[in-house]
Amino acid sequence: MDSDNHVPISPHFTRHILVNLTFCLTIFGICGNIISIIIFYSPKFRRQSSHLYLSTLAISDICFLINNLFEDTFRNYDTLYNLHMDFLENSSTFVCIIVQYIRNISRLTSSWILVSFTIERLVVIYYPLHRKSICRRKTARYILLIIFIISIILNVNVPFHYGLLYPAAICDVLPKYRSIYMHFVIVTMISVYLIPMFIIGIGNMLIMHKITLRSMHKQLERNSIDSHVHARLSIPSDGSINPVQHNQHDGYDQLSLVILPFQNNDKKALTKQVFCYYYSHLSLVQEADVLDPIERKETDFSHVFWHTKTQRQYNIQLKGGTRRRITVTLLLVSCSFLVLNTPYCILWLLNYINRFQNEDLKLVKQSTELLMLSNFCVNFFLYCLSGKLFRLQLKYLFNRLYSNDKQNNSIMNPNDNH
Repeated sequence: MDSDNHVPISPHFTRHILVNLTFCLTIFGICGNIISIIIFYSPKFRRQSSHLYLSTLAISDICFLINNLFEDTFRNYDTLYNLHMDFLENSSTFVCIIVQYIRNISRLTSSWILVSFTIERLVVIYYPLHRKSICRRKTARYILLIIFIISIILNVNVPFHYGLLYPAAICDVLPKYRSIYMHFVIVTMISVYLIPMFIIGIGNMLIMHKITLRSMHKQLERNSIDSHVHARLSIPSDGSINPVQHNQHDGYDQLSLVILPFQNNDKKALTKQVFCYYYSHLSLVQEADVLDPIERKETDFSHVFWHTKTQRQYNIQLKGGTRRRITVTLLLVSCSFLVLNTPYCILWLLNYINRFQNEDLKLVKQSTELLMLSNFCVNFFLYCLSGKLFRLQLKYLFNRLYSNDKQNNSIMNPNDNH
């Protein structure tokens, strides 16, 4: 095809695409955040401070999305299609100020809730012994209250700078305050995006560094235990095991004893690995009573467990898995915050340098606004991706809704069953 026949995409067509995508994304984000709030306030999630952060983040995101839907999306629909969907048109000055106040507060609050959540996870990973004193719902409530109060104070200019512009009665910045308002916009960019992105980026790097070091340390520890076990255990050809002598200076509290025999056709290749699970790491078992080889063959067990404090160890393992899943959720949500907001910040700065006069840059900035908006919408998908318990609770919620709907239909149509 010749280049002469190429028809460029008009900015008008691009705006149509952006407006419709924005509407669909906003509706999806509102529904997803509502479901997230319902799940996070269920009994299985209610006790943890991390889920209080996430539920409050979902509430803040809903406030921003609903505000954006009425203020921007419907206004753009009204401009493009003349559908008279601008609900804020001809509204009162009070409604105009409240809408702008909620928009600015929710945007700032969402960013700093994620910062607080990142800092909490960072402290938990680097100082696990202080986890119980830090990761408390009462502490999280105080932090969220402080964030909300600071957000109100930082946006105290909104009642003075916003109002209705006549004769169209459009809610916007008053002309006499436009020059001053630009300074507040710069402060908003720094406080909502640049500083939180810097803190979250540094926090994520430190978390990933600590997780990598811990993983390497555990792998080296397993290899050391493995070699120590083979050196300490004598395995005769008949498959019997000589008990390992007890070391009196071992002060650890034994939680459970696990014997894992790996059998194959070659009796000489029969290996035994004996481990003792302690509070925080694996250690070599130093005293063991084992089954008689004949009795072990008759039982045909692939592994045998002796429990002294099994339930306690099981709870520790569950809590460790929960903490890992919460950390994975944090990394996904915070990384999406960085990825989706960075293009918008860059384009905003470029437009600011060009005094918002370049039409091409303004059009590209509108595209990055869609990415910025998606940051308020994708968290529900990320929770489903990273949280097994979240998925189970979501499945239970839909099954319950389906069963209730089916029961209501059977009550309304009793003759269908006959």
